[in-house]
Amino acid sequence: MVNTPSAFPETILGQYASVCHLEDLLDFARFLIKENILSASDAAQFLLGNVLIPGSSIGVFSVENFRKIFSALFKASTFIKEPSYIARTGYQRRNTGFMLERLNSYLIIKGINEGSLEPKTGVHMIVSDGPEIGVAGDIFAADGKRV
Repeated sequence: MVNTPSAFPETILGQYASVCHLEDLLDFARFLIKENILSASDAAQFLLGNVLIPGSSIGVFSVENFRKIFSALFKASTFIKEPSYIARTGYQRRNTGFMLERLNSYLIIKGINEGSLEPKTGVHMIVSDGPEIGVAGDIFAADGKRV
């Protein structure tokens, strides 16, 4: 069981570029191919998909699937040792987490599509101290409309 997937009107690549440094995700994808974590075809699907499971590390998995997914994520986390990795400051200091969340989401969606994971989703709720929430400069009202 995982959070409900969210579809973007653009690709994961486009969504990432709109709120983060595009070169980080491109370097990460190149690293995933180089380290045989994803094939070139999988990396293209990872970047060009438009569905994201937010908070994808929150879920219930079989031991086998947990080990498979988190083994890939562990290997992918070594990207921070690559010469091309850029340690960011401020909000972007979390870039590795953002990229791993997108990879985790992709691996779960891929498992569902291939039939190795059963598609059971929960509900993703955001608790806020006011009627609006914001992400990277965008503010949304409680009804989901952009303010």
